[in-house]
Amino acid sequence: MDDVEEWILRLQDGDWQVHRRATDALRATGPAALEPLCRLLKGGDERAREAAARTLGEIGDPGAAGALRAALRDEDASVRQAAAESLGGMGSDSTGALCEALADGASGVRRAAVQSLLKLADPQAADALCKALRDADWWVCGTAKAALVNLGAPAVGPLCRLLQQGSEEERYAAIEVLEALAFASPTPRLREALPVLRRLARGAKRGSPMLLSLERIQAALEETRSLPVPATLPAPVTPSLPIPSPAPPPPDA
Repeated sequence: MDDVEEWILRLQDGDWQVHRRATDALRATGPAALEPLCRLLKGGDERAREAAARTLGEIGDPGAAGALRAALRDEDASVRQAAAESLGGMGSDSTGALCEALADGASGVRRAAVQSLLKLADPQAADALCKALRDADWWVCGTAKAALVNLGAPAVGPLCRLLQQGSEEERYAAIEVLEALAFASPTPRLREALPVLRRLARGAKRGSPMLLSLERIQAALEETRSLPVPATLPAPVTPSLPIPSPAPPPPDA
């Protein structure tokens, strides 16, 4: 038995110290460990599959992305969660699969997926992140807001559609993101949201959250009046909305 196969066996050990040493050894092994770990991800028991998914994430080789995307459909929520966490370091080819994972029935999987989408900052995730603003899990919703701010200009169009078509709760979430985006990176493209916000603000009482947000967004955009709407999108900015800090809970059964 070669060293890689031996460490694969130890990865499945119930002793966390043995497990940790095996993870470190396989990470140091690098690409040579991918094939046996991918086999374990497909054919091991649930604990072994979860360990394989997490170890592939620590290795970080994009060659494992296909196997991890397939693991998002695993019957066990802990395996799906581990796969979603690991895909956050595998590049934007996994954006679509992570967006689908935002509809997973297990909150731990959705939390892992939205956190990975925040890391990837792929504009293609904007619509899915807007849908995540209605998630019943506050952590998913809060991280989706931060991820939309991080996207910058590409988030404006989907947020405007949410303002027009969403529920009252979703509209207020969209306004919060637009306001944070206005102060984090006042792109001229934000001007697209002003007509929609003005229509929503008609009839609102003075001092209402809607009017106050509109005033703050308009003030933040004053400095962009002389700037053209860019032909190319700017790079993502650091989110100004706080990312929820508590660690995700254990995945749903």
